[in-house]
Amino acid sequence: KYSNTYELPMSLITFLNEKAPLLCGTTKVIEMGSGAGCIRDSLNFLDRECEYTCLDISENAINYAREHNLSNATYLINSIFDFKPSDKFDLIIDSHLFHCLEGENEINQYLETVNSVLEDEGLFVVETMVASKDFLNSSNDYRNNEKYFVDGEFNRTLFTHKKIEEILLLSDFDITFLSFPVGLKMILDSKRS
Repeated sequence: KYSNTYELPMSLITFLNEKAPLLCGTTKVIEMGSGAGCIRDSLNFLDRECEYTCLDISENAINYAREHNLSNATYLINSIFDFKPSDKFDLIIDSHLFHCLEGENEINQYLETVNSVLEDEGLFVVETMVASKDFLNSSNDYRNNEKYFVDGEFNRTLFTHKKIEEILLLSDFDITFLSFPVGLKMILDSKRS
């Protein structure tokens, strides 16, 4: 279910609005795993004429985005693993897709796709959940290496901040800005989706 009261990840929005215009072109932008597409409306630095693409595997999310967000965006229902555009993008936004991928192999495949569709001077921005020390020391009922489960079903892939940095560097990304806010908590709960 999607709601107009969706809480935006403000740290990502703030970074994009303040830094993205200085770091990359903004004529072709894609939001990978866009869900309901709420981030686009908060990016006030983008020209309304820019080519903005929302990509998500969920037909329900894309339909919601079409109905409640921008009419000048392109909405694609597709898996990131099947996504083969003919064009490249100046800015690729990952707002919480990274931790929804099932393990390091899927993440590496995803990052290969991102590398192949990102302009040479483009910017790839990721906001993702990070495994905390307390969470890593919690019950193994929910944990199998970096994969976390709720009621026996895969829920999220969480890495430590050092592992995320290592994965990005090994995938040939240059890290311009890296931040891991302290104190944000995540609770796995089978009653929430």
